[in-house]
Amino acid sequence: MNNAHSADDPISRLQTISAFSSTAIERLAQFAIERREDVPSMAIGDFAEAAGASQTTVVRLCKELGYAGYKEFRMAMAESRGTRRNADLLGLDVPLEASSADDIDMLAMQVIRINADILADTLKLIDPEAIRRAIDLMLSSTHIHLVGFGSSAPLALDIYQRLLRLGIAASYDFDPHIVATIAATAPPGSLLFGISYSGTTRDLVETLEIAKAHKLRTIVLTSFAASPAAHVADVTLLSALRSTGRPTETISSRISQLAIADVLFVSLALRHPWKAEMVEAAERALDRKRISRSEM
Repeated sequence: MNNAHSADDPISRLQTISAFSSTAIERLAQFAIERREDVPSMAIGDFAEAAGASQTTVVRLCKELGYAGYKEFRMAMAESRGTRRNADLLGLDVPLEASSADDIDMLAMQVIRINADILADTLKLIDPEAIRRAIDLMLSSTHIHLVGFGSSAPLALDIYQRLLRLGIAASYDFDPHIVATIAATAPPGSLLFGISYSGTTRDLVETLEIAKAHKLRTIVLTSFAASPAAHVADVTLLSALRSTGRPTETISSRISQLAIADVLFVSLALRHPWKAEMVEAAERALDRKRISRSEM
């Protein structure tokens, strides 16, 4: 197998194949992700039988992943199992080898490569029609309420600040009780914009349901198209995922969500040129908060 491929995490490549698809190969890839702990100890016949697929299909999957055959794929899964466990504990996408701690050059290369890959995956996933619908909802709403809990809260705050710079009426909160109250009492024409990597955060799903019950518009940014939050929202914006298959957020997933936030921000500014003037006015106001060179 090509050395460049051997350095890759097989779970990441399996996810690229399995995301939001339904062919036999893609279903087999999803099975391998779900049974990743067992694959290293399964013979090809056992794997095929458990997955409900033929051995020929298993070999096709291995070759599509870049491996010479099932044996090489199984070895890669075994190597990945140990290194991924350490990465999962830290919320990282980079397998942590014992020797990598002192090899800053290699570590930097891995981290930046993963981030570049996630941006490429994001570009493939972006649905222009969903972006347009989200922009239409945002521009026609009287007020936008940004909602994010836990690690999604900083991104909600970031989008909130961007909207302020465009002169768009917006607010932001991460307290579940306050957010539920907002969803129940916001006036008609309001929009609730929720962010959740997994789309399974109970507080967010319940808030979206309250908002829908009170006729509010809803948008959700998530990495899982079939998640509860995605099912409730009027518009779902999908960010890329690159983790172990469990709905746990990683650093690169936030980079994907930030990229989508950038797309929204630029699209809003371009749809209404006067919005760009608001950005410039905000920048001039913020310049006063910065120490100038003459003051240094």
